[in-house]
Amino acid sequence: MQRPVNPYQAPASHVDDVTESGAIELAARGTRLRAFVIDGLLGVIAGGLTGFGAAALSDQATGAAILLGAGILLLIVLVIANLVLLYTRGQTIGKRVLGIRIVRPDGERAGFARLFFLRYLIPGAIQGIDYVGGVFFLVDSLFIFREPRRCIHDYLADTIVIKA
Repeated sequence: MQRPVNPYQAPASHVDDVTESGAIELAARGTRLRAFVIDGLLGVIAGGLTGFGAAALSDQATGAAILLGAGILLLIVLVIANLVLLYTRGQTIGKRVLGIRIVRPDGERAGFARLFFLRYLIPGAIQGIDYVGGVFFLVDSLFIFREPRRCIHDYLADTIVIKA
């Protein structure tokens, strides 16, 4: 006996999941952390050279002036390199080394203004506030352990970090 057919019923069909070959793959949390550490270490090295050179300048030493100049030059090179990489590739030096980049959630390139102001400048300004900045940095960092793997600065700029 055949089942009666309801002419008003929505059609039923089976659809197999299709995966795109160019699907967006989020960067691993550990990879993002390593990129942050690389960028931070480069900044610490440049800042350290500058600080040691400035502190030693009071002794009127030629070596201190060279150290200060090298530190300032390295800071300038790091800032310019990171700005160029952000503008052209959506990466910092650490992200470039580890093969990850910043994009919009739909995979499109994130604009430079979005990256610079919303992702770096505003969170950086908040982190510069006494007491509040440390709490913000901690909470921002811990957000990565949620399922979307997005920190607060990612939500502010409406970005994600993917494998390049």
